[in-house]
Amino acid sequence: MHRVLTLLLVCAIFTLLFSFAISAQEDAKCFECHKKPEFAQKMSSHGKSLQVDEKGFSASSHADNGCISCHSDINKLPHAAKLKPVDCAECHEDQQKVYANSIHGKKRATGDKDAASCADCHTAHTIKPVKDPTSSIYPLNLPRTCGRCHANTEMAARHDIPVPDAFQEYAKSVHGKELLEGGLLISASCDDCHADSKLKMTRNGEEISLFVDQSRFNESVHSRSGCITCHTGIYEFPHKKRPEPIACGTCHNKADLEYKASIHAKSRSQGGTGAAFT
Repeated sequence: MHRVLTLLLVCAIFTLLFSFAISAQEDAKCFECHKKPEFAQKMSSHGKSLQVDEKGFSASSHADNGCISCHSDINKLPHAAKLKPVDCAECHEDQQKVYANSIHGKKRATGDKDAASCADCHTAHTIKPVKDPTSSIYPLNLPRTCGRCHANTEMAARHDIPVPDAFQEYAKSVHGKELLEGGLLISASCDDCHADSKLKMTRNGEEISLFVDQSRFNESVHSRSGCITCHTGIYEFPHKKRPEPIACGTCHNKADLEYKASIHAKSRSQGGTGAAFT
């Protein structure tokens, strides 16, 4: 039995090493064309440069995977001129779900080519772990990665983005100066405030998302009022203290009085957290 297990382990290791060797051999054939300088001017059907930095790819997180692990519809060389888009969800299913629910993912799903894709933030062929100082999403580099779009005032105008020069404004802020000029990695960066998955709080033992879909807010009846009209007590950004409880009666006095007389309000006053609130 021990001999059989040993044989199976040896076969598995051999298969793994052999697959890496085959992958490297296949990649070498890809780079025969894609590392050529003239490929920098050639664009794919998705608007991306066809040149790939061989050294950069070899040092990336995907180097051991090989080209065809992502470009899975390539089965011969030379390959077809038009390939299907890379589906990152084949390996990164959980991350894809987060992206699909983000403002970028939702805009991309409508056909908006300006909305950031996985490769726009992580790069296509030089992906590195977040803790790698050369990674596009390393804290020190992240603001400039976001700034590739969010410093573009023309793009902001096309999409009615309320802060057209977000990167420039961030760079002038106390957080931007501490990070970009001082190298303080714990200083708040873009995703510390804007990443959906990080915007959470716990209330009565229940985890609550603090993410606000800005496009939906802009379409609401309160869009002209502004956040701090309801969330009073906020005088600095990012704020450290919890805002005061929302007092709808400040504007909606009659409706507030009717609510306070309702069964929902009475239940809530007695600790019924499941009762409708305003």
